[in-house]
Amino acid sequence: MRKKIFSVILTLVLTIGTCSIAAAADRGSATRNSLKSYGAIEYHKGNDKVIINSEDLYMLADQIDQVKLEVTDQLEAINTYFTAGDGISLDTDRYISVTHTRPSRTDFVDPVSVNFDTLLEGIAASQSVSTDVTAYGFSPGTKLYKGSDGKLTTNASAEGAEQISVSAATADNLSAGTVAWVNGSPILGTGGDNKAYNESGYKKGEEASSGGGDNNNE
Repeated sequence: MRKKIFSVILTLVLTIGTCSIAAAADRGSATRNSLKSYGAIEYHKGNDKVIINSEDLYMLADQIDQVKLEVTDQLEAINTYFTAGDGISLDTDRYISVTHTRPSRTDFVDPVSVNFDTLLEGIAASQSVSTDVTAYGFSPGTKLYKGSDGKLTTNASAEGAEQISVSAATADNLSAGTVAWVNGSPILGTGGDNKAYNESGYKKGEEASSGGGDNNNE
């Protein structure tokens, strides 16, 4: 019985492993499939020997595709995606944009089809702050507001709604001790804005209290 169970497990492992290898090979085979070369050329002259083998080209093609796949996988790990839809426009390819939200299936861009200069621009965009709301999953032209509770909303009728724009965070914007990566540089929060808001609120409270006291005296 144990031998039978072991045999079944071994068969499953081998099957899954073979499928995984095949899937990985298929995922990164676009460049290989575009090559037309085959065979090998050998040139001899005296003791000198030169061999040009098409297999070397196929090996390089696989390595090129693998690099592209690994770069895009790492970008996705930090929520940066190439998309055929709306997003941060790129100088190196007008048909591809970068977004920080996962694109739909229809806007998916095959990583192997992305040129290296576009990959590099995508890496730079991963640490940059776009002021375009589409980079964060909103529809073009969407207006953002900050409600009286300080939360982000797209509802202009929300209580105390104040229209705001997307901007890069500064040290004062962040709570003390928190860190954000902005345009290629890490920023450590000072809590400056929180302190200013607290002081402003305290001052307004004092003024309101003082005004209320005068009215009572009258």
